[in-house]
Parts: sequence; C-alpha cells; structure tokens
Amino acid sequence: MINMITTLIEALKEVGIYADEEIFNENSSFYDFLSSSLTFINFLIVLEEKLNTTIPDELINIEMLSSVKKFCEELEKLCKKT
Repeated sequence: MINMITTLIEALKEVGIYADEEIFNENSSFYDFLSSSLTFINFLIVLEEKLNTTIPDELINIEMLSSVKKFCEELEKLCKKT
C-alpha cells in the first residue's frame, strides 16, 4: 500500500496539491485535499496515466473517497487485474 500512497501523492503534486507521507496517509480523506471538482478530475486523469489503467466509476464514490486506505486497496486490486 505504501507504493500506492506514494503514487497518489505524486499525482496530487502534479495537480498542484502539496502532500507528503506525514499529512497524506491511509487515514486521510481525499476531501481534505481535493477542494474543487476540476482539481479532482485532473487528479483522476493523472492517476490513470500513472497506473496505466482506467478507474471505473464504481470506485469514485463518497465511501471510497472518504478513505485513502479503501481507495488504495481497490486500486491495487484493479492494477492486479490489468
């Protein structure tokens, strides 16, 4: 999961959001970092490029985005399928 969190941090930085392992970890919520829908969409595009996959709509919901840990777990499953 650490590698996935690192990937998420890199994607956040690419869309102009400062984050590091101290403030962004598995206990964080995306709501604390992604304040606008435009930033969120840009983040998803960068993340899909980094992971070389398409994130399905089912993973983009309130429950998943409220927990970095849950989102990471689902992304790891997704990446294993592709």
